[in-house]
Amino acid sequence: MVGQWAFWTDLARAWRACLAAPMLPILSVLLILPAEAPSLFPSASEQGARDATTLLGLPLTLFGIGWLGTQRIWYQRLFEGQTLSSAEVWQLSWKFFGRYMVLGLIVAIPIVLGLLGVVAQVALTGGPLHAFPFPIWWYPFVIAYGFLTDVLLTFVTPALAYTTNRVRVAWSIGSKMIKETWPASAAYTLVPPITLLALATLNPIRLPASVVVLLAVISTLIGLLVKGAIAAFYLRHVAFPRQAAKLS
Repeated sequence: MVGQWAFWTDLARAWRACLAAPMLPILSVLLILPAEAPSLFPSASEQGARDATTLLGLPLTLFGIGWLGTQRIWYQRLFEGQTLSSAEVWQLSWKFFGRYMVLGLIVAIPIVLGLLGVVAQVALTGGPLHAFPFPIWWYPFVIAYGFLTDVLLTFVTPALAYTTNRVRVAWSIGSKMIKETWPASAAYTLVPPITLLALATLNPIRLPASVVVLLAVISTLIGLLVKGAIAAFYLRHVAFPRQAAKLS
């Protein structure tokens, strides 16, 4: 019960931090828009606009990889009564790019292997790939793997921002932290993936494009608040080098 109350208290801290630095949620939303190009321009007549948005959004997508670390540093500064300058946001995001890219590639391995299995199945049947339906096991696999990944990476992502630039070390810190702080950490590890999974189920293909984009924005903002709560929990329980929040 104490851990649950702490989670909601930390969530409120994250909310106040976002109100104090509105560019934090604004940038978080802007960076997801390139991925929403199919929803923003759903009709066949808008193919050109969709392709242009995707192409122009590529630099934003790359920037968004390191932005995952910058979000955590920004929260830390706000919790301490400070903030980030625009120059620091830019520099930190590119500084964090490598470590979060490596983490993303590692996490994606099972999904890639699963896709290769689907492609192999198509090759065996001799049918066209675009007309081949995904096997019945695919969607449960993606949902289960996404949920498990969200849980296991709860404290790995802040560890990469605050404590280390090595994914292996961050993984060790994150796994150890879940074990040592359980059940206090239960809400931080379980509530976020359950909430975002619930939102994802409200996002069928047939919804109007405006609703799909709205759900994406809501999911992003909820995710941002959760990241702030997790950051607050991490900073209370883990000793980390103070220079981790600096540009050096």
